[in-house]
Amino acid sequence: MDNLTHSLVGLLVGEAAAAVANDSQRGLDPATKRTAMLGLMLVGSNFPDFDLFYTAFAGSKLGYLLHHRGYTHTLIGALVATLAMLGGCELWMRRQRLQPTAKDRMQLLFVALLAPLLHIAMDFTNNYGVHPFWPFYNGWLYGDSVFIIEPLLWSVAAPLALLFRSNSARYAIWLVLIGGSGLCLFSGLVPMLSGCVYLLLTALLLGLAAFASPRMALFTGVGSWLLTTLVFMMSSHIAGNRVGALAAAAFPGFRTLDHVLTPMPVNPVCWDVLLVQEDAKNAVLRRATLSLAPGLVQATQCPDGVAPNGTTAKLQPVPAPDGPAIHWKGEVTTPLEQLRTAVATSCEAQGFMRFARAPWLLFTSQTTTLGDLRYDRETGLGFAELQFASPPPPHRCTRPLPPWLPPRGDLLKDEMSSGAPPSSSVNGE
Repeated sequence: MDNLTHSLVGLLVGEAAAAVANDSQRGLDPATKRTAMLGLMLVGSNFPDFDLFYTAFAGSKLGYLLHHRGYTHTLIGALVATLAMLGGCELWMRRQRLQPTAKDRMQLLFVALLAPLLHIAMDFTNNYGVHPFWPFYNGWLYGDSVFIIEPLLWSVAAPLALLFRSNSARYAIWLVLIGGSGLCLFSGLVPMLSGCVYLLLTALLLGLAAFASPRMALFTGVGSWLLTTLVFMMSSHIAGNRVGALAAAAFPGFRTLDHVLTPMPVNPVCWDVLLVQEDAKNAVLRRATLSLAPGLVQATQCPDGVAPNGTTAKLQPVPAPDGPAIHWKGEVTTPLEQLRTAVATSCEAQGFMRFARAPWLLFTSQTTTLGDLRYDRETGLGFAELQFASPPPPHRCTRPLPPWLPPRGDLLKDEMSSGAPPSSSVNGE
């Protein structure tokens, strides 16, 4: 999820928490407590993305892929963030000579812990995934439910445009709401009906903030956020069942290992689909658009926001007919033996497979390109594609790799499925 969305939802929840905090004659006054809660929610809702700073020093794509949404996006990381924020808050209160009560401290603790956990939960909802239970379980978890930039999650913060006390903060919220309107109406990614839903929700929440109590407006905003997420999650479940049935009928000779689902913005009806399948010799990735309501919107009428200008992977036509509910866009085939050889002989390939959920490999006489079709949106090398000499020379890992279990260990040898390094010259962990 983008940091703007994390910030908006965090501030909305912070305002709601401040509205229900019971104040007394002792301890922090309401305005001071509200300031502390909003500060904790804003910082904590972005704190897990602190890993972006140290991935910048990794100096490589692989370092970014392995360490973004890494240790800071775990329950232990959330606890560390909570302690750090509470320490900073305590220093601030001492400098201000404030005397919080035990109840004040418990409320601040609750907010400080909620904020990073909220960040991790929101990141779970898209197809990038998280592994929050490190070190007890190092596998990736994917929600496959919400687009990484979802304007409806900007709309739910509309009450803040009238309830924030700072003029600059209110203006910033207005700019976000106007930007979301432009994205819905003019980007071509959002159908007109969905764009109208965004505008209607925004107007409703602004009206509540103007004419109802602040508490009602804030609670309605929080409820709208939760309801929006629930609708997309339920739609994702339905889409997964539909894709499974369509794949079984269209490709009886292949075993489906996974399906990666991504909705269109403000649109729980149209979904981008990646099928991960295998037969005895090959891994095959098949990309498609799925419509959950083909009687209303056929798959070919859904917005096509993924890789409109082509991909680095050389997609070939899918040997299956389109239908009202499914539109096949292309497929890429990777020989399993080539993929396993690359992983067994290259530290970079082994590390990459601890991230890649939809891996493909392009082998030529001079270079080997390894990519993840989830994020293949251009004809050149993108952030989720590595290229090295072909065949890759044996390369020992001079630094330990993170312990993340390979999402596609089912395509690799048994030792990689368990997260252990291959029995070769690679020394990963």
